[in-house]
Amino acid sequence: MNATTYGLDVAKRVFQLYWVDAQTGEIANRRFGRDDLIAFLAQRPAGRVALDACGSAHWWARKIQALGHEVVLLHAQFIRPFVQTNKTCVFHTKLDKDFAASWTGFSHEAGHGFHGKLDSDFAPSWTVSSSSSDAGQPWHPRRFRRGVYMAFPKLTMRKIREALRLHFDCGFNHREVARALGTSPTTVGQYVRRLERAGLSYPLPPALGDDELEARLFPPPPRVEGERPTPHWPTVRRELARKGVTLDLLWNEYKAEHPDGYAYTWFCTRYSEWANALPLTLRQTHAPGEKLFVDYSGDKIAIINAQTGEIREAELFVAVLGASNYTYAEATWTQQSSDWIGSHIRTFEFMGGCPEIVTPDNLKSGVHKPSFYDPIINRTYGEMASHYSVAVIPARSKKPRDKAKVEQGVLLVQRYILARLRKHRFFSLTEANSAIATLLVDLNNKAFKKLPGSRRSTFDDFERSSLKALPSQRYQYADWKVARVGPDYHVDIDVHYYSVPHRFARQQVDVRYTNGTVEIFHRGTRIAAHARSTRRGHHSTVNAHMPPHHQEVSGWGPQRLYDWAIRIGPHTAAVIQHLLGGRQHPQQAYRACLGVLRLGKDHGNARLEAACCRAIDLKAPSYRFISSTLKNGLDQSPQTEADQASLPLTHPNVRGPDYYH
Repeated sequence: MNATTYGLDVAKRVFQLYWVDAQTGEIANRRFGRDDLIAFLAQRPAGRVALDACGSAHWWARKIQALGHEVVLLHAQFIRPFVQTNKTCVFHTKLDKDFAASWTGFSHEAGHGFHGKLDSDFAPSWTVSSSSSDAGQPWHPRRFRRGVYMAFPKLTMRKIREALRLHFDCGFNHREVARALGTSPTTVGQYVRRLERAGLSYPLPPALGDDELEARLFPPPPRVEGERPTPHWPTVRRELARKGVTLDLLWNEYKAEHPDGYAYTWFCTRYSEWANALPLTLRQTHAPGEKLFVDYSGDKIAIINAQTGEIREAELFVAVLGASNYTYAEATWTQQSSDWIGSHIRTFEFMGGCPEIVTPDNLKSGVHKPSFYDPIINRTYGEMASHYSVAVIPARSKKPRDKAKVEQGVLLVQRYILARLRKHRFFSLTEANSAIATLLVDLNNKAFKKLPGSRRSTFDDFERSSLKALPSQRYQYADWKVARVGPDYHVDIDVHYYSVPHRFARQQVDVRYTNGTVEIFHRGTRIAAHARSTRRGHHSTVNAHMPPHHQEVSGWGPQRLYDWAIRIGPHTAAVIQHLLGGRQHPQQAYRACLGVLRLGKDHGNARLEAACCRAIDLKAPSYRFISSTLKNGLDQSPQTEADQASLPLTHPNVRGPDYYH
């Protein structure tokens, strides 16, 4: 049977492969990625692969030769005449019929040299020689580059006749004929040997025309009956990975495309043989109490709002122990950090202990920045793991086999729990988790099919005792936030502002906050702690955090000034109350009040009280009057009796009532 000839169009990331089925003559045209192309050619029988001699052609040639194929590189000058669009590839033909005709000539007689014959619309063509066709002949440098066959342009029928005439009539050798016609000696030798294989001799019969001579020199390849198209097994495997796709579906699609294709039994048997030849899968074993695998299910559970009728989907968290396959599942509203951490806490409590290692997926709630070498764990997740003395080792990105236990556990929970609850209606998350917990008990108690016992019995017998004890206190969930202290030495947490010592103003800090507390850390050291407040736009300030000059003016209010005055005396309190009440805004009297009260530091509280008493008696309760009284010592002099309030009725300057009548 003749070897199949392939035409390969090489691009950066996409590779187009054309070939003619050796049995049916049908043209196959498929697009591949780099790895898929190599995998496809590795599965195909040895054949010829022709490709454009571009920059990466020699790399591909060596790669394809290593797979057992024969490689032909086509120079661009022999390809350009066949370009139908802006592509420099001979394999982009305008019709499948024309393309089949070209490959029929190209694939002729494997092992005897072959000549590509294109339709007249696409002339000229090219000629390629195989190793067996020129056995014993020296290799020409234009024909062979590092074991790769190079193509030569096909001569027109006029030049072929001239080459035969010069060789047979004139006695020229191959090199002299090639020099005369502007071609290679090997090409001349090709046509001489083809003439002999066609059973012709020179001189040619006069009645033999060009078309008949071309048909004799380049006969079509023989057809092999009974062969059927073989499915592309890598594509079958890739399609089987899709949800809901089965071998029966793929076989029906194969039969629809190839009615004369193989039957279903052959299809399944050959695929199994191909799949069994793939690289083996490592069988993982886990020590008791060593690993816990956690993940979320892609399928969700619907919760109905009883008031509005709105349906909200809840996430399904699944955890599986490595040694016993003991499984835990619950529904949560989201995959956010609070639900993620809460599910872990309830998992540890459900199992009655902690494993040594937790293996999660690379979701943001667990892994801040995935990396093969040094993944960065979410800070809250890491704090929870530290509290329970477990190590977090995430699975590699896009490597589900690293957590195969929970992948299988998710599938089992979907089939055993979600499928059984598909007709139930839940109106709260608690109701859904109650139904899940009931079925979870049955799942863990279900007997293994091939092993003795169940998940629960294996866990009780082997793994429970290997788990580490739970800590005395349950982990309290806390969020972490990186914040920058403002110039007012406060940090913003949910639009409430918490103070830190003033020396940390404008510096970056870490904030850990729970429902009841707020802790602020600078380089791992706690610098402030506050009770959590929900008053938006307000401040929680500790006086000790303030600079001294801020403390002097901070906290001054009417009540504080009045309390200070009360401690001095009632007359001082009366003056302060009069000053505060005499302004439209009490803040306008703060400085005057402070001035009065601080006079007690210079003159003593007793003198200040006496001065305030004198100011009240004289109806002059102001800072200036009281300060002047203390400065001049008037508070210490005995207070004189009040002068006569009215003048006598008899006086030279008083006219008397009779003057007006």
